[in-house]
Amino acid sequence: MNLLEDLLLDYSKKSISILDAEISITSYCALDLSISNDSLTTVAITDPKECKEYIDKVLTLNKAEVAYGGYLERRNLYADKSNFSKEHSVARNIHLGIDYWANAGTKVLVP
Repeated sequence: MNLLEDLLLDYSKKSISILDAEISITSYCALDLSISNDSLTTVAITDPKECKEYIDKVLTLNKAEVAYGGYLERRNLYADKSNFSKEHSVARNIHLGIDYWANAGTKVLVP
């Protein structure tokens, strides 16, 4: 192996926090923005203000500082955006990332 491979393997031996390391993992909670989440039926999830209010409510109910989730969720979050609609091709509704929500000003590490 070369030096770069050794370095990358060494990094993979333990988790790397991407948010402020002062925030305990016990202060994280899961967040479901999928189309199968019944609690979203009364939320206009495509409205940024309502979406934020919903996420803030989840954080408060879970006494959490960070919410996470998203990978492979089927979402309608972008249903009102033309770039994601069926007009251009098959509608995109599978989320391919992991989202983290925290207060503005939370430290973020970009490895």
